[in-house]
Amino acid sequence: MTRVYKILGGPGCGKTTEILNILGQKFREKLHPNQVLMIGFAKATVKNLREKCMDELKFSEEQADAIKTIHKYCLDHLTNKSVFTKEFKRDFKSKLKIDPSNWRFIDGDFSISEEDCVGWSEIEDKKLGHIFNLIGLARHKLINDTKSIIKFAHNSNDYRFARLKDSEIEWAYESLLKYKKANMLIDFEDMLYKALPDSIVFENYDTVMVDEAQDLTDLEWAIIEKISKKSNNLYLVGDDDQGIYGWKGSEVNKFQTWPCDKEDIKFLKKSYRLPTNIHHFVTTEILPEIHTRMGNTYASSGKGHGSIAMLDYIERLKGMIRENSSIIFCART
Repeated sequence: MTRVYKILGGPGCGKTTEILNILGQKFREKLHPNQVLMIGFAKATVKNLREKCMDELKFSEEQADAIKTIHKYCLDHLTNKSVFTKEFKRDFKSKLKIDPSNWRFIDGDFSISEEDCVGWSEIEDKKLGHIFNLIGLARHKLINDTKSIIKFAHNSNDYRFARLKDSEIEWAYESLLKYKKANMLIDFEDMLYKALPDSIVFENYDTVMVDEAQDLTDLEWAIIEKISKKSNNLYLVGDDDQGIYGWKGSEVNKFQTWPCDKEDIKFLKKSYRLPTNIHHFVTTEILPEIHTRMGNTYASSGKGHGSIAMLDYIERLKGMIRENSSIIFCART
């Protein structure tokens, strides 16, 4: 049975330092670095962890290289490593452009001869980008067939997808699948999908640490679930109030609701990045009003009342801040 820990804190609260302290203690207890897997969503996260581990825990370069993004970890377990690179993307796009269904006269009517083809306009290129963005988002929601992707587009609130036709989505996705199959390629999402079957065997670890867990999508969480089944301890590290990757399909709710005993949740409340007076004002006057802040609070309530409470609270803030103060309030939405 895997024991789950959550380490939560805002920017500058020392989440990485907390990870290193935990690892340092485990290593002093004779745990070998090979028994630890450290992964993250972004390359920048991994780069930071590698540098910190080499500097503070004296990791060798080989040990530091074992800290990977989720995609790299999965890719290393696949036999087919021919990746859909930028060069292949350009080739794929050029083949799409000469597809007869896209040959048009200048007046917009379809053409049956190559000589009359005027190519794609900037608007059509942007539309193609929207289609493949839609496909990527759907696949990160574990939606992987044409019919379901079209249904996902219908249910989306994203204005970019509103004008896409079902036939356009089907044509683009089927063309992508054929091109990848013909060239034996895997793309960004394939790296994860192809690592999910039981035929791909992940190693056993004593400890798995997932940094910036608030940024993971459903597909990436599926990988974490598979990894965690073969580990003794799973550490989910992040800030559920910093879920800024919704545009790429991240699911902060998965981080919030992932089963974890209360005693295994640690809140890092002190920020080392803010001036003392600002930190004091935020922690004493603003954060208490954000009731969905961090951890399993969101899951237990089932409702997100924090924003509503903040609207009411703005009136009370007027009495706390001088009218001529130099202060800026920023909101994510």
